[in-house]
Amino acid sequence: MRPLFNKHFGIRAIVVVASVFSFAVGGLCFGQFDGLPMPTIGKRVPAEVDLIYKKGLQYLVKKQNEDGAWPTSSGFGSDTAGVTAICTMALLSSGEDPNFGKFAPNIRRALRKIIRSQNPRTGLFKGNTYDFGFAMLVLAEAYGAVDEQMLWEGVEKKSAKKTRTIAKALELAVGAAIIPERKKQLVHGSWYSTGSSPSAGITDTSVAGSVLVGLLAARNAGIAVPDSTIDKAVDYFKMMTNKNGTVGYLGTPASNYGNSIARSSIATLVLRMAKRTDLSAYTAASKHIAEDLNREYETHGSSSTAGTTTAGESFITKVWSAIESELISDMILGPKTG
Repeated sequence: MRPLFNKHFGIRAIVVVASVFSFAVGGLCFGQFDGLPMPTIGKRVPAEVDLIYKKGLQYLVKKQNEDGAWPTSSGFGSDTAGVTAICTMALLSSGEDPNFGKFAPNIRRALRKIIRSQNPRTGLFKGNTYDFGFAMLVLAEAYGAVDEQMLWEGVEKKSAKKTRTIAKALELAVGAAIIPERKKQLVHGSWYSTGSSPSAGITDTSVAGSVLVGLLAARNAGIAVPDSTIDKAVDYFKMMTNKNGTVGYLGTPASNYGNSIARSSIATLVLRMAKRTDLSAYTAASKHIAEDLNREYETHGSSSTAGTTTAGESFITKVWSAIESELISDMILGPKTG
């Protein structure tokens, strides 16, 4: 008999739940899913889902370091802004008051860690471009919700030089993504990964998605983001999306690296958040997700379908119905093996 809560799936599984809740809540708050089937007010949350969420939050609180970061079992991403940002989004999405609720101390410690990891000159965060995008996203979610004065209360004076407001940190991050002389965004609209040179022109849609989601969240929060930056990124996803709804990965050809539900989900999500559901790329990618969902779930597991549940459009009810019971079972008991 498998244990009720598989201890080995750790933060990876929590990140899946956190991402679904964070993107869904953010989309609903800012009207990104206008026109979609809305949940019935007062509808009872399934006990299994409530159990997953509560135990996930308990796990995050237990595993958080005193400095505000979260460790990872493999060491990948340890002490970088991305993992801390995703875990913080789960706490922010819990429904607890971020200033006085039971997770408020954890949220403040995490945000301080993220802000302290930011380079005050470049606006970049410790880690790679994914870390940068997720850090920008959580700052946008925290901006206006977390009290700025309470954030740094009790911080020792010797650490004061590394303090800044959420608003300032978010503005610095947006600047790092949009200011041309910092060369983070290439001509065709994507962003290059840490470790690759802008002159090499090596980019990918997953990196572009993480940065673009952060920028769109910042714009929704009231931070100035040039339309030209968003438009170039949207054009990049148009270019990388094939007529059959598959989305390319590296460089510029849309056909490279074959089929991936995760990449199609990223494209669908960012195009909806950018309010460009009029594009044929959006229609093709969202249709592809619905048609290919079952095979992809069996092949790659719940990590690929997490983005699917946030993708939006009229097929979302059918998509969720198709994976709900199996996804819940996997999250509670662990994925099937053999």
